[in-house]
Amino acid sequence: THLVVVSKWPMMNDGRLNILHGLFRKSLKNFFVSKYTQRMSEKFIGYKIANSQIIYNPFIKNANEEVAYPKVINENYKVALLGRLENYHKGYDLLIDVISQEKWKNRKIHFTIYGAGPHLKLINRLIALNDLKSITATEHVEDIMEVWKNNHLLLMPSRLEGQSLTLIEAMNFKRACVVTNVGGVEELIKEGVSGFIAEYPAPAAIDSALERAWEKRNEWGQMGIEAYLSIKANHPKDAIEYFIDLLTPFINNCT
Repeated sequence: THLVVVSKWPMMNDGRLNILHGLFRKSLKNFFVSKYTQRMSEKFIGYKIANSQIIYNPFIKNANEEVAYPKVINENYKVALLGRLENYHKGYDLLIDVISQEKWKNRKIHFTIYGAGPHLKLINRLIALNDLKSITATEHVEDIMEVWKNNHLLLMPSRLEGQSLTLIEAMNFKRACVVTNVGGVEELIKEGVSGFIAEYPAPAAIDSALERAWEKRNEWGQMGIEAYLSIKANHPKDAIEYFIDLLTPFINNCT
């Protein structure tokens, strides 16, 4: 289980929930990408899923060189947002609400959204509607290293996540992160050490987290190193190989 949409489960009736309950109980093993995802799945069905285990989303990009923290030129800071251009999931509209405030308009900070998806035109209309010069929505960039050669920080104003590949990726590239408290975020990011956590996905909370980040902007480079050390210490070196090793006994028993 990668993602649990917490806002939708109360709409499911007992019939569907009972089917899920039966599937979890009868499975040989249930794998979850975060403790949060498992906990929410158990809340869904009202059942402790004992035959379960946490696995790890992989860092699948091959970084064949060190991606140094970019120089800060004329005190201008650059923030990257990566993912599908879809507001319900990624919350880009929430960020636009935040940076429409005069205080953000007057600061030397630029936000770039990298990706493709169904809301590109809407996002650009919202940017124009709020007369924002500090944010750009651009196309998906295949070479992720190019993103991190040019950006100092990751921002994820998401309404929902499982265990974000983008977050794991940024931590591996030694970048501090500002994230909303969804999915398994608290299992990865330590507040004020490797990043900043907005209490919930809403403009006021995101604004507060960004303010805390802005106050420590001179520390983003060191915080990125802390993020890297944390992900290395708590994730397997090869998450895919780790998962295959867990699956192998079940495969062998079925052949």
